[in-house]
Amino acid sequence: DITRAKFTELTMQLYRTIYPDREVPQSDRQFSDCEDAEIQSDVQNAVALGIVNGYEDGTFQPDRDISREEAAVILHRLYRVMYGEITADPVRYDDDSSIGLWAKESVYAMWQAGVMQGEGQNQFHPENGYTCEQAIATMLRMTMIEV
Repeated sequence: DITRAKFTELTMQLYRTIYPDREVPQSDRQFSDCEDAEIQSDVQNAVALGIVNGYEDGTFQPDRDISREEAAVILHRLYRVMYGEITADPVRYDDDSSIGLWAKESVYAMWQAGVMQGEGQNQFHPENGYTCEQAIATMLRMTMIEV
């Protein structure tokens, strides 16, 4: 499974690849658990762009594995920054009731955009971990968006 720090790093690599000439804003927000300068830079850039958030206790939890629903929310925010809003009709996964209300719009939007799908048998498995391979595949799909 991929960690929050690595997923954030991938989002910023994608952003810089698509928009190499855009200035990436810096946030002055410091997280008590992001001591590595490289991680802190990507996290601060992603925070400034509105792609990721920290937690109320002042942490980012960079080493925590990301869940599928968390990945959908971050991908949706990245999509908005890069391409604008997307309106999606709800997809009714058989496990729809287990998707957090805070993540449903993003799960549906990323399905609509063709960025993120379920895991078979009409299941999304929102609390499952998100693998490095899945993260890379979704980042590649983000580069193929036609707006």
